Amino acid sequence: MEQLPIQVAENNLQRTVQAARLKVRNRMFYADAFIAALGQELRAMVVTGDKEFECLQSELDILWL
Repeated sequence: MEQLPIQVAENNLQRTVQAARLKVRNRMFYADAFIAALGQELRAMVVTGDKEFECLQSELDILWL
């Protein structure tokens, strides 16, 4: 795993609260909401084919697969 260009993001209270808000507002799975919250926080592009992210297109930079 150390050889892959992957960076682990630790969970914290701010990310957890934002993910919970996204989950409730958009009726998302928690894991997807956490990905969205992290993407928003880091202003990072989320690469996905999961249609559950369609509701966040105006709030998140998404690259669709």
